[in-house]
Amino acid sequence: MEAEAEADVGAAARLAERYSAINGEWEERLRSDVADRDRALFVAKVNEEVIGYSRLHRFVPAEGSPADSAPAGWYLGGLVVATEWRRRGAGEALTRARIAWVAERATEVWYYANAGNRASLALHAALGFEEVTREFTVVGVSFEGGVGVLCRAVLQGPSKVAPLGM
Repeated sequence: MEAEAEADVGAAARLAERYSAINGEWEERLRSDVADRDRALFVAKVNEEVIGYSRLHRFVPAEGSPADSAPAGWYLGGLVVATEWRRRGAGEALTRARIAWVAERATEVWYYANAGNRASLALHAALGFEEVTREFTVVGVSFEGGVGVLCRAVLQGPSKVAPLGM
């Protein structure tokens, strides 16, 4: 991994540790996102400082998964922006970058969130995501309050979602 990417992973891991409710080896997790071709890590920077990161991965339900398992495909996940940079476009830019990345590889992209996360649901709806169901399972994932929302955006190639500012 090149030096800049190494530094970006470290900075993103520090953000994850600061803002995520999930404890764990964040640097190792994010490093695997860079190394694995079925995962990706994106960072947002201002003056070379990492102010946010986002992740995506290809999901395939495990053999024997429940019948209501989320379908196989590319999933957006793990969007974190430092508090002082929120509501300034970093989350949207990171989401647009991930959608564009997936559009080079697939015709649809998936996303799920807690039904109470109105800001995230609104952001994704504005970028073309539509609710598919609230009755689905992702093994190992639970939603506070017990309700998750599974959404999908159909992609029509790289130009489906315009870059930020256009």
